[in-house]
Amino acid sequence: MGTKQKIYIPVKNKLILLALIFANFMIVLDVSILPVALPTIQKLFHSSSEQLQWMVNSYLLTLTILVALSGKISDIFGHRKIFILSLVLFCVFSFLCAISQNSFHLIISRFLQGIGAALMISSITPLQIDCFPKNQRGKIMGIIASGGSLGFAIGPFVGGILTQYFSWQYIFLINVPISIIGIVIAFFAIPKSKKSYEKIDFKGTFSFMIAVSSITIALMQGKEWGWGSFSTLFLFFFFIFFSIILYISDKKAKYPFIDFSLFKNKIFLCALIAICVVSIVRMMTIFWVIYFQNVLDFSPTYSGTLLMISAIPMLFISVYAGRFVDKYGPRSSILTGLVALILSFLLIVCGLSIGNVVLLSISLFLLGIGLLFTLIASYNSGLSSISSNKRGIAGGVLNSFRNLSSSLGIAILGAIFLNAQFKIFSFSLKQNPDTKNFDPNIFEGLLSKSSKAIEAFTGVSTSIQNEIVTALKSSYTYGINLSNLISAFLIAGVLFIILYFFKPKKKKEKINLKEISKDHIFD
Repeated sequence: MGTKQKIYIPVKNKLILLALIFANFMIVLDVSILPVALPTIQKLFHSSSEQLQWMVNSYLLTLTILVALSGKISDIFGHRKIFILSLVLFCVFSFLCAISQNSFHLIISRFLQGIGAALMISSITPLQIDCFPKNQRGKIMGIIASGGSLGFAIGPFVGGILTQYFSWQYIFLINVPISIIGIVIAFFAIPKSKKSYEKIDFKGTFSFMIAVSSITIALMQGKEWGWGSFSTLFLFFFFIFFSIILYISDKKAKYPFIDFSLFKNKIFLCALIAICVVSIVRMMTIFWVIYFQNVLDFSPTYSGTLLMISAIPMLFISVYAGRFVDKYGPRSSILTGLVALILSFLLIVCGLSIGNVVLLSISLFLLGIGLLFTLIASYNSGLSSISSNKRGIAGGVLNSFRNLSSSLGIAILGAIFLNAQFKIFSFSLKQNPDTKNFDPNIFEGLLSKSSKAIEAFTGVSTSIQNEIVTALKSSYTYGINLSNLISAFLIAGVLFIILYFFKPKKKKEKINLKEISKDHIFD
């Protein structure tokens, strides 16, 4: 038997690889590191619940609306140049996030930070192809994907440590030295890239941006503006109008922003639905980590450590998940993942209600299992069902819709959670003779110890204070568990779709799982 030949990677290529790992690590880290610091930020900035959501979602929204366009920009101006620019922008805007003085500044800085992240995403994969020989690309992609997985895994823990023992600003300042090292390496090690002159579908791109921005803003601000207000209804109208424009223009465009013909493929469509729904419900972890601190009184470090359990499967059993997909097929793997997710959300309902750490830990582990199996198998089946000449486009569609779903997940589930919580809290105050005259809005941020809420809270007797806190915590539990049950219901709907509509034909062309762009599956 012959021994396996070791692949040699030159020193210069190792430096390039290090820069790409750093970039992918930061992109994913900044999704998972912030949520654990939100209660602390709310206390300091007197932020509303909607503003907390925007601190997370402004970053995701930028990724959603710019990642496809930035891919075209990277092709036109050169991958090396755009990669260096993206690191510079990410470094500068991360620093602006850290020195933000109020909620509005932080939200805007996060939006700008997302521009750097979008440009990074669009240049990482092409640089893998430009800088490494074909026989090394699978291994290189796996290594870079591991950097992203590590960022996702340690983000909550690092965020908790930095927030509790140092300052929340360090969750952004940590990007500055990493970005600078990446810039220096990229400038000296990455060779100049070739430019292409592919045309941009401006009408489709513009329509997509307006449609996505409109629906996200409407869902995020609906509670504050009123669901029947002119502003909210106008944004819903914009969403519908520009979605229609996008569909019509891309059906005729030579270089469409979205190739709608892909959706005629039932297997691809089922895989896309699975990816979108899983990306939506995964955003519940943001509200879980806030609940851990505000209602269960866990410290930021403890909350981050607990949430990190969901990343254990990704770090340690991803190889076995890939083998499971190869052995039993994507349909069985997706169903396995969806069942694990349903169990996770049902257990989290029990765990949050009674504050049982064991149940919470099991739920988070099952969440990691479900995400891993569903996403790997969905990407594998979705891309396998598309002809090889359209797989690049298909991969872009899957990633664009996954980013969109994550952004909408915060907006939709956040709207359900906040509206339910506010209605139950308001109802509880009105039912109690001692509190019926209180405005429930004045106690927003009380559980995070916001000074404005504390000021109103300290003006009443101790007995009434206890009643207010009890009503507030009960309303939080009701709101978050309603969102959890709706998430479980959505997953069950996808399970039904996969059972009855995802019936794969005999194997056509086998795809190596390593060749799937796994660096974008878990960010």
